[in-house]
Amino acid sequence: MGNEKIFTSRWQRLRRVFEVAFVFLVATGFLLYSKEKLALLLSCEGANHFPRLHLSVLLVIAVLILIIQWIRANNAEIQMLEDHFREFIPALPSSSFHCAVVIAVLLGVLVYLSDRIVAFSGVFLSYNLLTIWGNWLVSTRLRQAIRQGRSHGPDANTRASAWQAIEAYYLGKPQLKRMLAIVLFSIAALLLGVFSSVYARRALGPLLLYGAYAVMILNIVISEAVISIWRRERDRAIGEAYTF
Repeated sequence: MGNEKIFTSRWQRLRRVFEVAFVFLVATGFLLYSKEKLALLLSCEGANHFPRLHLSVLLVIAVLILIIQWIRANNAEIQMLEDHFREFIPALPSSSFHCAVVIAVLLGVLVYLSDRIVAFSGVFLSYNLLTIWGNWLVSTRLRQAIRQGRSHGPDANTRASAWQAIEAYYLGKPQLKRMLAIVLFSIAALLLGVFSSVYARRALGPLLLYGAYAVMILNIVISEAVISIWRRERDRAIGEAYTF
């Protein structure tokens, strides 16, 4: 009974981490997002700011997709790990709470910075560096859980096939390569934005600026499409839908 309470409280604390992070995310987004941007877009004057303003709005939409996916995926994966590794996952360090809150705040700030591509790229780069750290943390804990679970008799364990699917998702897929690709494209968008300021008085300046927006939008959309495909493959292999 005592161990059962420990396991339950562990997962409750983990869910609380993301609940608090979600509150920070929503509060930050609503606090910082400027309604004037949408008002300008819908006004007659908005045409004078084409295509920069419109690219900015597309970037906001991409970030909103990212936020929704982040919330859904984290809640779903907490449930997945609880279902299949409940008694084997070791407690996460307290720093994971701070990391989740910081990531949530950064996502909220990205909405506000959608019309400042250099600042946006810098914050997005920071967000992905934290994500890499978080992924490493989960992978390390998952390896320990799988090792411990299999030591209790993998042949008799009815969850063996699910464990294999989860292991393939976290440890078999090129997660790190995907994240490093996101970082590289974020740096490319950052550099394009910086050079657009340098050449602002030349015809090349606006083209570099629009290119920075295009790179960042594609960076977010393609990376989310790839991870969504991986999650769908994982869920099919497990036989349960955790994300969709």
